[in-house]
Amino acid sequence: MFAEINAKLDTLEAFEERLTIVEATREPPESPTGDQTPPRNNRRNNTDNSPNPDAQYLKNIKIDVPNFDGYYDPQFFINWVLQLDRYFALYEFTEPRKVKYAIMKLSG
Repeated sequence: MFAEINAKLDTLEAFEERLTIVEATREPPESPTGDQTPPRNNRRNNTDNSPNPDAQYLKNIKIDVPNFDGYYDPQFFINWVLQLDRYFALYEFTEPRKVKYAIMKLSG
């Protein structure tokens, strides 16, 4: 069983390296107006030190990442990894916790 997990982790690391290369070659999106001025301070963009109501709201939303079943389409895997990255960014996982969660989502 550990050999299977290690093999899946090796595959995951190889895909992660490919994803890093793809992301490095992608150009960042430009702002639609070309304006680089920072947003004004208002209720939705609270820049002072008061608690952010959106952060509390986001913590109450239940979001899950689909399992990866070992499907051999590289684009499917890359999309799955991107979903994991967005999930990890939303919930601010530590690196060891990210690995454990990704292992739980491997089912193939």
